[in-house]
Amino acid sequence: MGLACSKKQRREEEEDGGAPIVRLSPFRPRRLLSRSRSLPPTLSQCLWEGLVGCGQLDDAAVLKLSGLGLHFFRLPLGAYPERVQPSWLRCLSTPSLEAADLSKTEASGMDEVLASLGPTPHLAQLCLDYCVDLTDGGLALLQGMTSLEELSLAGCELLTAVGMGHLRGLTRLRRLSLQTCHQISLAPLAQLRQLEQLDVGWCSSLDDSDAQVTDHGLACLHSLGQLRALNLAGVRVSDEALAALLRHLPHLRALNLERCLQAGDASLAAVSQRALQLRELHLGYTAVSDRGLLLLGGLTQLHVLSLENCSVGDGGLAVLSHLTQMRQLDLSDTSASNETMSTVAAMRQLECLNLSFTGVNDLGLKRLRRLSSLRCLNLDSRHFTDAGMVSVAQLAGLECLDLFGARIGDAGCASLSKLKNLRRLEVCGGGVTDAGVAHLVALTRLQHLSLAQASACWGSCTLPNYRVSNSCILHLIKLNELMALNLSQACACTTQNLHRCRVTSNSVVALGCLPKLQTLALYETRVKPFAVDKLLAANPDLCVQGVAPTGSA
Repeated sequence: MGLACSKKQRREEEEDGGAPIVRLSPFRPRRLLSRSRSLPPTLSQCLWEGLVGCGQLDDAAVLKLSGLGLHFFRLPLGAYPERVQPSWLRCLSTPSLEAADLSKTEASGMDEVLASLGPTPHLAQLCLDYCVDLTDGGLALLQGMTSLEELSLAGCELLTAVGMGHLRGLTRLRRLSLQTCHQISLAPLAQLRQLEQLDVGWCSSLDDSDAQVTDHGLACLHSLGQLRALNLAGVRVSDEALAALLRHLPHLRALNLERCLQAGDASLAAVSQRALQLRELHLGYTAVSDRGLLLLGGLTQLHVLSLENCSVGDGGLAVLSHLTQMRQLDLSDTSASNETMSTVAAMRQLECLNLSFTGVNDLGLKRLRRLSSLRCLNLDSRHFTDAGMVSVAQLAGLECLDLFGARIGDAGCASLSKLKNLRRLEVCGGGVTDAGVAHLVALTRLQHLSLAQASACWGSCTLPNYRVSNSCILHLIKLNELMALNLSQACACTTQNLHRCRVTSNSVVALGCLPKLQTLALYETRVKPFAVDKLLAANPDLCVQGVAPTGSA
């Protein structure tokens, strides 16, 4: 009875001109088939990104796509390997577009490419980083994109103050990057009162009213009261100009002053008075001293602090006892010693720590054994040896460990084999042999491994080098998660030591069985082009560095 009723209803619908009905069962709900050829936006996006990822875009492919009535919400063309044609964007740009990445794109005139985007009423994110031929005329085309919230123009060195003037009407803009745009002016940015993040790092030639970016330049930013992150890295900024600016930025959470060579203790005094809410502070390569550093004790919410290459030592670093919320701490190239490690050990939420080229040694590492939250640790220093790795092995949460210049041998590798969560490891001091590599096989989650036996010659003494041989390959092929492997064997005295290179062609070919390997570095090894040919035959997507395949230029 049910089937009969169902057939009768179908005939009535067909007589009324209704759309055809697909029924797999009389008991399943009816589904109408659309006569439109367009795909849902999510499927359209997957199709588009698949073609981009494979580098398969050309005029014919774009023409076919444009005839399907597709709707995209992202254009991920950043660093696309082929020249991007404006005609492609004319065909594929849709009103539904929300984000476009054209960074590092090779195009026949970026201004024309932007003009090809057409009306984009919902475009909120636009990345044009290192589009080196972008001009002020191209920025003029952005004036109608009033929905823009994020705009990145890093490396667009042809832009000037005129181009900045075209940004005045983008009143919804919240994030703006102008890094290394050397000819711009800050004055037009004063109208962008909704800005929350501003990057003018490395704009070393920044010029405002015939003055370098000090009082005149930074004064233009006083109206940006909503700023939460400000990057002034590499910019010539005085203590006075910075102090005046901080009075107007009550919501600032992140401040980057790296390589602001004129910034010193007076800048830290201003920070301690006007920016107690800071979560992130970068002071690498500035003129701060122990005296200025001690002023930061009130920044109790600080999560990130970088002091790379600052003239500070244990005296100034005593301030760290007040900064107990720290997540990332960079003390590289400072005079920090084992004494400071007692203070660092109290930072139980610390996730990243850089102790490269400091006075800390194996004894200092013993004090860090209870930092259970530590994920990344940099110990690039000759002060660290196998003895210190016993302490490091107790940091069970470590995922990234840099021992580039440390004096680590097979015993140290045996200790490191306990770090089961390790994803990235560099052991390049020249002391590891095939037996040490055998210990590393226990690190089954390892994705990036560098065993580059790089060393330097000091007078008549050459550091141990070239101890890894073909035998290590038998162990390495067991690390199925490896994505990047460095077996380079370089030394400052290459001409004297090249005969000692022990990784050769026949053994390296076996690495082709690693299912996820993407990068293999083989500088200064005995590997020949025919071995690279075999590796590429097994893994066509593999990037081999240091040895070219047969027939390459």
